[in-house]
Amino acid sequence: MKNYTPTFDEFINEAKSEKRNFEVITDTDDLYIAVPHSHAASRKLGQSKFMYKGRSSKWPITRKSPDAFNRYYLEHEVTFYFIKAKGENIEKLKEKFPKEWEGLTIVAITSKNGKLTGYTGDATMISSKDLSTYLKILELEGNF
Repeated sequence: MKNYTPTFDEFINEAKSEKRNFEVITDTDDLYIAVPHSHAASRKLGQSKFMYKGRSSKWPITRKSPDAFNRYYLEHEVTFYFIKAKGENIEKLKEKFPKEWEGLTIVAITSKNGKLTGYTGDATMISSKDLSTYLKILELEGNF
């Protein structure tokens, strides 16, 4: 049996498809949430919708190497939620987190078996207390 080698166009189409392999959970004036299902989609989102301070997010799952994304998503079955606070939600974050609000405008939340962990746009882990407050502010508690 002869091995099949995809054409260049097929290869490019597959790569483009992988970059679009994410779900948009919410897209409003105040909130944008996406769930990536491939490293290519995670990387694309980290370099576009979820840029932090004008640069790509610092989350390891959005870096060039797919290792971190594949380890968590494929091997450990972790779901990633990328959250971007906008509009009124930014004002709410400024009020509740006067020093840390900027890092909370872009957040990645991991979810596995009901356990949530959050990371700011610069990849700093968010304490469980602050994560709970964050989710209450954005009216997201109980949604993951």
